[in-house]
Amino acid sequence: VFITKKNIVISDSTRALVFLNRKFQVTKKIPFHDKTRIHGIAYNEKNNSYFLVNSLQDKITEIDEKGKIISEIIISEKFKKYKSAFHHCNDILIDENSIYVSMFSFSGNHQKNIYDGGIMEFDLETKKYIGCPINNLWMPHSIKKFNGNIHILDSLKGDLRNGDKEVLGTFPGFSRGLDFDGRYYFIGQSKNRN
Repeated sequence: VFITKKNIVISDSTRALVFLNRKFQVTKKIPFHDKTRIHGIAYNEKNNSYFLVNSLQDKITEIDEKGKIISEIIISEKFKKYKSAFHHCNDILIDENSIYVSMFSFSGNHQKNIYDGGIMEFDLETKKYIGCPINNLWMPHSIKKFNGNIHILDSLKGDLRNGDKEVLGTFPGFSRGLDFDGRYYFIGQSKNRN
């Protein structure tokens, strides 16, 4: 879910990007291509585009308001070679001139029980890889920025992290879905579907 000044935008992960007004009425849908499984959504105010995390193809797709593809960021060449996703990318944050995307495995080996996950950073304008500012996470989700700091859920451990070092709390379920109202954090809990 992503909220802009006008819309609430939801990914129906296998079918469409759904736009709702403030009364929760559907105002528009942008259909997805087959075999994408869109997880995270971010809105780029600079050029009114949406960045979608395509978890089944290990890439980030930028689209305009009509659904036309503007650019793509390929996480690795593994998908091109093997026609299968290896990194399990999920959530995304645009902050200043950077794109941050969370994933289960930097090396692309989570299917081999190697969970070397965290956040990858890309330049917003050039789309080039910058680095991995937060790593050693186990199935991370929900990248957000609160009070100037990047927060993320280390989902399988149940940790809410402030940056790469501070753990603000540990919770008993698979943690994904995060918000903050200035005083309280709101954290979604579920079971790991895999």
